[in-house]
Formats: sequence, structure tokens, C-alpha cells
Amino acid sequence: CSAPPRKKRRSKRSRSRSVVNDTPAPPVPDPEYILVIGDDSWEEYTPGHADLMMLMRLDFEKHLITLVSVPRDTAYVFPDGNTAKLNQMLTNAGPEAQCQAVSDVVGVDVSQYVVVGFDGLQSIVEHFGGLDVDLPTG
Repeated sequence: CSAPPRKKRRSKRSRSRSVVNDTPAPPVPDPEYILVIGDDSWEEYTPGHADLMMLMRLDFEKHLITLVSVPRDTAYVFPDGNTAKLNQMLTNAGPEAQCQAVSDVVGVDVSQYVVVGFDGLQSIVEHFGGLDVDLPTG
């Protein structure tokens, strides 16, 4: 003979309610494009050209940053019909015009830019502890 099964007791903990947050998550912003411009101006050589152009894409949904080099010698047709190298827009009309020219060439809206000169590059390298270069002698 066996004992009758025990009744299960409900603990007070099992009676607690879950709180559901039904507030929708904020929308994820569209990707942003930022142009990084390496300005080659120095001392008497001012204004300089865009010696380096890198297009940075910030993808907020994927938490991803992508950099693509934009060739500085790419042919660009100015609004007046003249053709020149893409990097001359910085010299001719400034960084905003450089952004617009890159936008026209690559087909995306470049919303912001950063201009880094030689001094800025030196500061960035020094901030990260310098740069060791090993040059073998011949």
C-alpha cells in the first residue's frame, strides 16, 4: 500500500507577475557617411589638395564601421563642365564642395567631413605611442 500523493503547494514566489514593456524600440538611424580628408598643405603650399580621401560608413544597425579609399586622381566633371582630378575640389572650393563631389562620384550622401593635416596625423600617431620603422641597411 502506498501513501496518497501530496498536493503541490504554490509558493508565494510563483504568484509574482512579470512586467512586460510594450514600448517600441526607437528606430535605428540610417547609415551615415563621413569623408576623411588628408590635407597635404604645408607652410607656403596652401591651400593643399585632398591627398587622401577615405569614405567612412557608420552602420548603426549592424554596429559596423567601414572605410573605403576614394582614389584622389579620379576624374571629376565640375558643374561648369571642366574636368579635373577629384582631389582638386578641396583647393578650388573647400571641404564642403569636396564632400559634394565625392557624393556625386560614389552615389551616397556624404553628410560630414574631417580634415586631417600633417600636424594632426603626427598627433594621432603620438597619441598611440609613436611608430617604429625598421629600415634595413644595404
